[in-house]
Amino acid sequence: MDRETIARTWFSRDPLLHADMTEALRRGLGVIASAAERGVLVSADEDSCGMLSCADLDTALTLLDGRRFPLLSIHQAELESPLCRELGMETWMRCRQAVYLGKEPPAATEEDIRPLTGEHLDFLQANYRHEDSEYLAWLLERRALFGAFREEKLVGFIGKHAEGSMGLLEVLPSFRRQGVGESLERFLIAREVERGNLPYCHVFTDNQASLALQQKLGLTLAEGSVIWLKEKRN
Repeated sequence: MDRETIARTWFSRDPLLHADMTEALRRGLGVIASAAERGVLVSADEDSCGMLSCADLDTALTLLDGRRFPLLSIHQAELESPLCRELGMETWMRCRQAVYLGKEPPAATEEDIRPLTGEHLDFLQANYRHEDSEYLAWLLERRALFGAFREEKLVGFIGKHAEGSMGLLEVLPSFRRQGVGESLERFLIAREVERGNLPYCHVFTDNQASLALQQKLGLTLAEGSVIWLKEKRN
């Protein structure tokens, strides 16, 4: 069988858990780097991100075959510790994957939401600690970040990561519990659906409020976890 057929067969075992990998391939944001009966490796964002799903450590190392990625998402929690040890990486984030399976977008929001530009970089840097300024600037250049405004004040934002997932959701503390985060995610889900994409996001496993929001908005949570590993800093 060719790589695509092997990959489709593997992904079909758990379509929800592998939605990030299948969407990266479908949107042309990633390529199948290697595939075998017991797993698949996808290279995304010009090799800056690897996406790995496989049955065991030996298969993982065979699929990687010496390749190194600054970021690597894995889809089997039992491989987290051995891969960190073998690759000299460390855990960055443990997430649940939430996928919007609806054919129609959620109800529209009346919030004033607009694309953000380079002039908002300082604000993003000051209010979002999970990404560096270079990556945020890269997303701004690609019009992949959107902000909610109230009386011309930027009060929250959301975006789409390089590999295709929705994320970067943040609301200023004084505007939380006012529906801003929900409105931002409704907006981005609708935008993705209109473009023929399958909306999905990664939510920290311990963020109960965000997990509840995904379910409120009609997203379905995959049973397993998506764990992000990153290179260790010297």
